[in-house]
Amino acid sequence: MTRRAVLICPGRGTYNKPELGYLDRHHNGHPLLTTFDELRRDAGQTPVSDLDGAERFSNAVHTVGDAASPLIYAASYLDAQALADDIDVVAVTGNSMGWYIALAAGGALSAKNGFTVVNTMGRLMQEASIGGQLVYPCVGADWVPDAARRSEMLGIVAGIDGGKGVLRLSIDLGGMLVLAGDEAGLKA
Repeated sequence: MTRRAVLICPGRGTYNKPELGYLDRHHNGHPLLTTFDELRRDAGQTPVSDLDGAERFSNAVHTVGDAASPLIYAASYLDAQALADDIDVVAVTGNSMGWYIALAAGGALSAKNGFTVVNTMGRLMQEASIGGQLVYPCVGADWVPDAARRSEMLGIVAGIDGGKGVLRLSIDLGGMLVLAGDEAGLKA
């Protein structure tokens, strides 16, 4: 019998002291770990296997965007791929950074491209240490995407960007726009 499930991908803050060694315990030898490690090495970053295999968990090392994002992505993506064969994933969603993981877990991005998006996002967030994101619905009362409302919102975003602050479309989720910007842009 097939079980149906919704896959929910986690956001930042889900790789903590108890998770240290998780990749080694649950996904040791997986070929994607080698790929992820190579991508990090090529970028001059510590490989995820090294971060996961550290002797001790360190907030200063493991919770910063440059380390936390790829660790969470690797664990979440590999967990999603390891689901039992009798589980039929009927929907994929995520919280915050989990939206990006969901793109790969749901098949919209390859495993490698998903890792690149999440790793880049984590690095940029760490380097800038400013800004954030918000989700803005562009749907009617019936939750159907409203093209006129979307167009109006993108016009408002364009008017804010470069004037009152930085504000740009990060992800178009159909009826939801993920907007990213600095504090002034998000406030506006």
